[in-house]
Parts: sequence; structure tokens; C-alpha cells
Amino acid sequence: MKKIKLKQRGGRIPGGRYLRMGIIPMLLLLFSIGAEAQQSLKGLVTDSLGKPVAGVSVYLPEQSLGTQTDNAGRFILNVSAGKATGVLEFSSVGYENQQVSVNGQTEFNVTLLIETGALEDVVVVAYGTQRKSNVTGAVSTVSSKDLESRPVTSVTQALQGAAPGLIIQQNTSEPGAGININIRGVGTLGNSSPLVIVDGIPASLDLLNPNDVESISILKDAASAAMYGSRSANGVILVTTKKGRKGDKPVITYNGLYGAQKPTMLVKPVEGYEYMQLKNEALVNSGNDPQFSPEAIVQAYKDGTNKWWLNEVLKSTVPQQNHNLSVSGSSGKTNYLFSGGYLNQASLF
Repeated sequence: MKKIKLKQRGGRIPGGRYLRMGIIPMLLLLFSIGAEAQQSLKGLVTDSLGKPVAGVSVYLPEQSLGTQTDNAGRFILNVSAGKATGVLEFSSVGYENQQVSVNGQTEFNVTLLIETGALEDVVVVAYGTQRKSNVTGAVSTVSSKDLESRPVTSVTQALQGAAPGLIIQQNTSEPGAGININIRGVGTLGNSSPLVIVDGIPASLDLLNPNDVESISILKDAASAAMYGSRSANGVILVTTKKGRKGDKPVITYNGLYGAQKPTMLVKPVEGYEYMQLKNEALVNSGNDPQFSPEAIVQAYKDGTNKWWLNEVLKSTVPQQNHNLSVSGSSGKTNYLFSGGYLNQASLF
């Protein structure tokens, strides 16, 4: 075997300086020369109420990089140092798209606003939502504008004639008497009244002030009311009451009504002598003897004495007044609405 000797120049082996450094430090040096430094863009995405929004797409078009927010609404996007320019685009279903200029920033706090235009195409039904096009024929909506300025004493009376398929029957004119409600007729021999939900809680319309109502949705068929189970067999009436809105200054609202009631469509009785004649005619037609003699009938005609008994039990006119006062607004994170009403409906009897 031959031995190979390396010749030295000036007492050094060519490249010996790099050999003495070792292979690992040399590789690290080469990697640091070729690699670019990284920079992190991070932040928090919340909604208008300050709650974190998960699943928001975060995209940087300049470098074609993107990521999503986690369950806490936070995101981290690694970009090349010195290239963090342009705008960050934030998008999520149900929210308006948001663009934020990077401009050398590394931390971002972004607030997404709800896309109101999209909400107009969605109808809230029980515990979920359906597209409006799917339930238009089965759901009727009555807004507060339709209920305003109506001289009524209850929400049920205000709904009379306001929605197709809703049948409201008032069997008596007694103040405070119950009113029958049916949706698309009667389909049972038992209780045919619909289920009433006020702000998510089963309640009665008779205990609700008409001036406190924001909107009313009437679910007419089984498909739209199925989420409420067997209790919705006769339909469902969903009532949403008025609430204070965030950012509103205190607002005082007064609504008053004063009017008069009088009996209408009353039967006008005949004169006394006419009644005696008709009574005799009815008895004779039944095979009986007449009750009044001709002399008595003539005398009644001459006296002209008639007493309309309805005047003894009915009043000609009675007053009705209704006053409502409410205060609404917001303070910090709290929205409020306080309301009070006074109703006095006198009886015609």
C-alpha cells in the first residue's frame, strides 16, 4: 500500500481553516446565510359585543398567505421579515368583510360587524333558522307599526285582521273578557288555542301591553312549528318585546289615548200598540185566544206610553283611556327598557 502525502503551502493545508471549524458549525453558517428571517402577525378578532369569533379567514394577498382564528378568536400568521405590507383581509359567514392595513404593525385587534343584509333572508323558527323562501307561505309577521295607534286594550284585539289565516273571535263585549284565537280554523274537539311564546317563554297575550310589542310572528303549519313539538299542533304565536339598544341615549316615550264608547247595531223596538197587535196575531196563528182587546190597543195608541228597557241597562256613552310611558337606552354593556301602562275601560252596562 502506498502512502499519500499532502503538500503544504506555507505550512497550511488548503481549506484547513474550514476543516478546523467542524462540519456542524459550517452547515449552520450556510443555513443562516440562505434562510430569510420570519416575522409573526398576530391578533384578536371579536364581534360588536366583544365576544371572540372563531373560524375567521385571515388572508394577506401580497404574499398569498392565510390562516384562521382559533376558538378564542386569535390568529398567528408568519411572514417574511420586511415583507409585512399591504392589507390583511378578514372574512366570515354572517359578518361584513374587513380590511386592515398592515403598515409595519405586528398586533391587530379587529371587530367584525354583523352583515344585516343577509339576516333579511333568514327567519328564526324556534331553536333554529330557515330560509325565508322556504317558510314565506307558513309564517306571517306583524310589526310594531301595524299595532300602533289602534284603540285596543289587548294584543289579541290588535292582531284582529292583521294577519291572514288568524281568526280572532270576541264572543262578548264585557271589558277584560277572554278572546278565542284560531290559526287556520279548528282541527280538534279539545283546546284549539295556539301556543304563545313571549321572548322564548310560554305566556299569555292577555297579560301583555300592546305598546311593549316589537314584532309578532305567526307560525301556521306543522313544518314551521315542528320545533315546538306537540304543543304547536294548533300553531304558534311568537312575540318579541321591545328592548334597549347598545349606544342609544336615554329616550322617554309617551303614548296616550282617550276616547268614548257607545253601543252600536242595537235592535230598535216597536211601539207599544204595535207590540200588542203582533202578540195577538202570533197567539191566533198558534190556535190560542188573543191577549189584548181592541180597546186596550186603541188606548195604548192614544197614550203613546212606551218604555225602551235597553235605556235602563245600557249607557249612551262611556269613556276609555290608555296611557303608556317607557324609558329605553343603554349604559356601558347594559341595555335597558322600563315601561308602565294605565288602562281604564268603563262598561256600557
